[in-house]
Amino acid sequence: MLSQLILCCSHFVYLLFSEFDSTEQVFVNAYPWLFPGGIGDVYDPRRGKVKDIHAWAKHLLRYHDGRFLQDQMFSLYVFNFLQRHTNNSQGNFFYKDKNFLGAYGIHPLSRTYSNS
Repeated sequence: MLSQLILCCSHFVYLLFSEFDSTEQVFVNAYPWLFPGGIGDVYDPRRGKVKDIHAWAKHLLRYHDGRFLQDQMFSLYVFNFLQRHTNNSQGNFFYKDKNFLGAYGIHPLSRTYSNS
């Protein structure tokens, strides 16, 4: 049974790309049955990047025909996508702060740890 599954599924092509790359249409490529015609992705080449991804996700999940909400994998991926992008954008606050590494800074800390 497992060998049949492997033979059956061996024709899949695995594409690796970053969801943070604005030239890739992650949602359109991952869920083509939800985005007929390839329009409506968070990174649309004609429209540009969506300004508010939370409003974009809310709009899709409340779409009138319910197709986005009924697809469980899409709902989970959108939730995960929102969480990761929110964490990345809010995490930059600490990095950009002048006291991010305390009073020491990166160079004294790196010398301290390299000497130990």
